[in-house]
Amino acid sequence: MPISINTTSMTITHYPKNQSSNGGGEEELSHECKELLLSLPKEKGWRTSHLYKYQEFWCQAIEIQSIVSFQRHFQASDNDVVLATIPKSGTTWLKALAFAIVNRKRFALENNHPLLTSNPHDLVPFFEYKLYANRQLPDLSNLPHPRLFGTHLPFPSLPKLGRRKEVENLISNGGGEEELSHECKELLLSLPKEKGWRTSHLYKYQEFWCQAIEIQSIVSFQRHFQASDNDVVLATIPKSGTTWLKALAFAIVNRKRFALENNHPLLTSNPHDLVPFFEYKLYANRQLPDLSNLPHPRLFGTHLPFPSLPNSIKKSGCRVVYICRNPFDTFISSWHFLNKVDPGSKAPMSLDEAFEMYCKGVIGFGPFWDHMLGYWKESIERPHKVLFLKYEDLKEDVTFHLKKLAEFLGFPFSLEEERAGDVEKIAKLCSFENMKALEVNKAGKSIKYFENKTLFRKGEVGDWVNYLTPRMEEQLTR
Repeated sequence: MPISINTTSMTITHYPKNQSSNGGGEEELSHECKELLLSLPKEKGWRTSHLYKYQEFWCQAIEIQSIVSFQRHFQASDNDVVLATIPKSGTTWLKALAFAIVNRKRFALENNHPLLTSNPHDLVPFFEYKLYANRQLPDLSNLPHPRLFGTHLPFPSLPKLGRRKEVENLISNGGGEEELSHECKELLLSLPKEKGWRTSHLYKYQEFWCQAIEIQSIVSFQRHFQASDNDVVLATIPKSGTTWLKALAFAIVNRKRFALENNHPLLTSNPHDLVPFFEYKLYANRQLPDLSNLPHPRLFGTHLPFPSLPNSIKKSGCRVVYICRNPFDTFISSWHFLNKVDPGSKAPMSLDEAFEMYCKGVIGFGPFWDHMLGYWKESIERPHKVLFLKYEDLKEDVTFHLKKLAEFLGFPFSLEEERAGDVEKIAKLCSFENMKALEVNKAGKSIKYFENKTLFRKGEVGDWVNYLTPRMEEQLTR
């Protein structure tokens, strides 16, 4: 779509392609923009079929494409003027006033003024509706200064000088940013960010916080994974019993294949090797894994919130098991764990600083409450699909909940197995004390960047009382 710039009257004219029937111009979207839309929350639109939540505000698909281009490429001059509004709040009037004020020495205010023959939106063009509203970059070099522009973007989404260079020059700090694809780096430009716990930043992607390298893996997982009806997905927020749940599920599902006494895989392999993470292992590189040879039922792990799981998981017959731990112990365990990872790469984070970030939800795959409630609601609505377990309940009565888990997974214990003590054998095999004592869990890295020995600290209920003040307890309870 060519742009014609008339520097005499200062109008900018577009010769548009045909728009779609609903005004959204979705047929003009690039492949990259279509892929981005797959990752964004959406709701029914006002004049188009959908609005998408991008950088914490809602807009149409075609607008996102223009906004991304504007954010990437626009270079401001010191004497530029940007007129910003939310729609229908006086935009046209403000443009007319600003144009008349700035150009009153160039144009007589009586006869033949540009405002008498041109619409204010032609004289003060929108970034997202005119200048970057096609897949070519406008030539703004001939516009007279001061240049006047209009936008409906929120302030945090205006281009930031140096942000592109910042992302392009991401360095290794434990988050693996040196491995990022160009596409992922471009995506990061569009995401809110906060200071990270063990890496320089956490980015808000699909309403949860995670590291840059995790986003790349998650996008690949969401695009390419195809679930089978008998798959099992074990979901957790970090430090809530993930390793234990993986061990229990693996032992239950495979108890006919492997004797529960000698030479069991859990005695020689870390649970994360036996039940791989989607985001940390299977899709943690820029190649697609071949999952065709995995024995069924396939067991997988993830920290993703339920809304971000691929549709093939949500719509297939596969089962999802979620374990929740109280937020106080989850926080303390996370704080200890992340301060042990790559200690030389970043100074340890104080308890107070970490607590404030945790309360704001800024922690890997947080906010905690959103993560937990997402799976809890699904377990209420679809109990055949999602099983919701509590860490504290498992600790209190592991036998009862092991049988409940086995029943949900489709591998119930027979009376003969119960009489033979198989439930207790699995509980003992997967116990915290046994897992921590195994040589395989004292060395090596089953998850990149994380030593196996850091996965086992105390495994206790209520350890948080040794760290949190009454004020902290009250703040986290609110």
